[in-house]
Amino acid sequence: MKYASICAGVLLLLVTACKKGDTGPKGRDGNANVIQLNYGSQTFTGVCSFPLPDSISQEMIDSSVVLVYYVLSTEAPTSWYTVPGLGSGGLFETRMFVYQSSLSPVKLAVSVRLVKPDGTGSYATAVTFSKTRIIIIPASKVTNVARYGPDLGRYDAVKSFYGLGD
Repeated sequence: MKYASICAGVLLLLVTACKKGDTGPKGRDGNANVIQLNYGSQTFTGVCSFPLPDSISQEMIDSSVVLVYYVLSTEAPTSWYTVPGLGSGGLFETRMFVYQSSLSPVKLAVSVRLVKPDGTGSYATAVTFSKTRIIIIPASKVTNVARYGPDLGRYDAVKSFYGLGD
């Protein structure tokens, strides 16, 4: 009973001590320009390609994060797996890459490859992705950074970088 009274008193203090203040200024609307692509069921052995819309350029891919998720047909429809990573039960590993599937006109695709868990070769059993989701997140700012550290080809630069004496 004593504990309940103390909790009620603290709660009462917290509620009555709050003061309704002025509403702050409205922040600037933002847009992350995230693109989500949803693909239907695909059954494949080894490799499966997912064509990207023409509006997605190589330059966009080069300055974006590309995420791939899938649902196996043998799993619950809410069981999303990530690429890269191990598949259901560790039976296979997934890998992905974005490539140019056509030269003229330029077409891009995301390829998902299934390999044995130890990476020794392709996974030879047919697999069905009931749903695949590709998310492309463009960078809002790209900064090219020079290599950090000393020029390893110059003894004096290495010595100076690490504060070494003669």
